[in-house]
Amino acid sequence: MSLAVRILACAGLAVLVLAACRESEQGRMTHYEKGVYQGKADTPLNDDALRALRARHGRMAGTRVVGGGGGGGGGSASSSGAVPTITIAPPTGSDLDARLRSRAARQSFN
Repeated sequence: MSLAVRILACAGLAVLVLAACRESEQGRMTHYEKGVYQGKADTPLNDDALRALRARHGRMAGTRVVGGGGGGGGGSASSSGAVPTITIAPPTGSDLDARLRSRAARQSFN
């Protein structure tokens, strides 16, 4: 093979390799540092999303979230429209032990 054909073949192969990269893959992070987040910054949550996330956390953590109550009135709970919430933590220590024993005794069917 002549030198011109080899150069042309190499140039064609280089063009093919470079063109094969998807546009979405170009300019992405290729060097990672352990323990360092290098992605885009999170967008802040709005009040509704934050309220829903806190309520979900409360359900998953086993706490009860008690809200405004009432119903049927059609009026606003306050002038701002916000409903106050109170988080009630689950019992701990000896109170928890006593409640669990009492519950187990009521559930035994023997």
